[in-house]
Amino acid sequence: MTYLKDGFLLTLPLLCSTVLHMMIVKSNLFASLRIPLSKRLFGENKTWRAFVVLPVLTGVFFAIFLHFNMIPIYEKSTVLPFVVGYFLGLFYLIGELPNSFVKRRLGIVPGELPSKNRFIFFLLDRLDSSLSCALLYGLIWEVPLATLISFVLVGFCLHFVFTQFLWLLKIRQNRF
Repeated sequence: MTYLKDGFLLTLPLLCSTVLHMMIVKSNLFASLRIPLSKRLFGENKTWRAFVVLPVLTGVFFAIFLHFNMIPIYEKSTVLPFVVGYFLGLFYLIGELPNSFVKRRLGIVPGELPSKNRFIFFLLDRLDSSLSCALLYGLIWEVPLATLISFVLVGFCLHFVFTQFLWLLKIRQNRF
């Protein structure tokens, strides 16, 4: 049960920062940064705003949660908590890019799932960022493999639940 709890606790900074980021996007704050990284490669939804705002938010939340001992520590680190959180947010975003790239090459509309191989893309949409963040956690700390697996599974479940929640609140246009 400790692995599951630790996996959940490791998601907290990302959970808080992505929810706040969605509110920023919905309110169109920092609109001047709403510039696509590359429409051709990733579509219109992958913007510079996300790459500026989300890592900073994740860094702040990571530092706060670590200060209050809400994140399990696996070894002493000389890296500042904000920096760890910043890179966590960055890895989260980078993890989404290959999936977006493939979907744009296949002509799949941003935010949609194709009719062919729908389940594979459903899984990729929910696992890509969790896997890249688990990689970062594995690189910076000696996190037990069971905790990393738990982190990915918790991330997958939370992604699914929040997607449904945002759809019900009409913040998100599509259900999946």
